[in-house]
Amino acid sequence: MSISLPSVIFVHFGNTPYLTYTLSIAKLTNPDREMVLIGDDENKKTAFNCGWKHAKISQTNSNLFNIFQKKYKLIATEHHPDRHRTVDLNKFCFERYFHALYFAQENRIEKFWMFDSDDIIVENLNCFECKLFEEDIKFTRMAYNTPPRGLMNTQSLENFCISINENFSNEEFISAYQKILYENPEKAKFSNIQSGNYIAAFSDMNSGDLFFSHQKEVHLADSIPGWHFDDCILHANHFNTTTIGSYSKMNVKEVEFNGKNFTVCRGGQAINFATINGSGLPWQTFSWFFKCVKSRNSTRQIKSHISAGQPSFLAEILYVFRRNAISKIKKIKSKLF
Repeated sequence: MSISLPSVIFVHFGNTPYLTYTLSIAKLTNPDREMVLIGDDENKKTAFNCGWKHAKISQTNSNLFNIFQKKYKLIATEHHPDRHRTVDLNKFCFERYFHALYFAQENRIEKFWMFDSDDIIVENLNCFECKLFEEDIKFTRMAYNTPPRGLMNTQSLENFCISINENFSNEEFISAYQKILYENPEKAKFSNIQSGNYIAAFSDMNSGDLFFSHQKEVHLADSIPGWHFDDCILHANHFNTTTIGSYSKMNVKEVEFNGKNFTVCRGGQAINFATINGSGLPWQTFSWFFKCVKSRNSTRQIKSHISAGQPSFLAEILYVFRRNAISKIKKIKSKLF
């Protein structure tokens, strides 16, 4: 495959409502760049409609991936939700790196951008590549305690996948980590309290920490002066925050759109955002980002605050009801079949 600009790769299964918006926004802000969604039959049409290429997750067939499938086990606290879900989401977070690696190797891609499928790419990545390439930066993570994300080098990604397999092949390591989760869950990284139970697992974030402890560590978040690559909109990271959602009342970074850029204040200074991770946001907020980005190319440029993208109280209630109903139906089906 011959391309002039590094591709953007997302890995996603299913056709989550926000996906149309993140794919569309990325194509609007990076029209000359190849976009590839590694997904399944459910999101194939969405990818094509948004101007993205589509590759199937099921096509991944490599020795590294096959080793991972054999060695992986959920190392988690007793009440971790993936113990009861029909899909182990923790496992998929690892798998996406093997899918991206396989696609890159099969297509002889040396470097590319890889983001989460709920990352909103609101700027043209051309603006940042020259700076990163000048400093010979090839492999990044967004911030501390995050797995590889952003600019990817295929060889470095292969090394990361090898390290994942080494972790899961080390029985002594697995036993020790599992013991920590059961006996001292409050000491496990990335743990939080839900309904009185500690929920934590050995995740791709932990693997990222272990990998970068022996590698050159580059945090993309603030690597470009005046710009920020967001790791999660729900994390304050010393930025100003606001509350959205009449029912959910989520605390998020206080994003404002000034007609050109998306900014959030930190220490009294407005910082431009290149990407925003919308994990946990309702689809209406993704829609707000889409409308703002699209308005850049119109004669009616808008200035807006993220609160304009919050759903109504009724919409939130209906969404929660639908989500819970679908979850219960899936559990019933899994028991029957």
